[in-house]
Amino acid sequence: MNRADGRRAFADQGVRRGFAAATVAVLVLAPCVHSALAASVDHGRHRGRILREAILGGYALRPPRGFSLRQSPGATANYQWTGPQYNPGAAPSLNARVSSLSSSPGGADAVRQLIASLHQRRAWRNWRQSNGENVVLGGVRCARMTWSGTDRGYDFVGEVVAPLDGRGGLVLNIEDLAGHPTTWSLLQRSLRTLRRNDLT
Repeated sequence: MNRADGRRAFADQGVRRGFAAATVAVLVLAPCVHSALAASVDHGRHRGRILREAILGGYALRPPRGFSLRQSPGATANYQWTGPQYNPGAAPSLNARVSSLSSSPGGADAVRQLIASLHQRRAWRNWRQSNGENVVLGGVRCARMTWSGTDRGYDFVGEVVAPLDGRGGLVLNIEDLAGHPTTWSLLQRSLRTLRRNDLT
């Protein structure tokens, strides 16, 4: 073999070694890239679970993000989403009562019944409640009443709504300490996400 042939052989060998090294690098890096993509996908699914709608019988609603859920199943199921606790027994909350019983009141009757129950449940001072009115929340016509009162030295405000479209079975209550506009606004925005769940 002359010198020219030797140089070409050496160069070919270098190319093959470089290609092999690049191939190994790709094989080593590929699992890392795959893991990063998998983590991204998992994170996306996690965020989706946090933000998904809650199905409440014939309706759906997006509860406030970051609130914890406690529920009691049954013919009349109760769902309570609770936010950060300001003081013992004082925290913003969204409560939903879903009944599958045909005898359950709906609309204005359900609102008045829950307002009366809330009034009797605690030893309120300075209790006030509004007259009933009709509003539209997320395209759903609802009966609504607001309330306020003082309990254990804390001033509370609340709002009770129930759909008027004849389906019945759902009544919602939001409550918060007075003077906390951020969480109160968040609860009100959650009510405005109410919609009919036509898949039921």
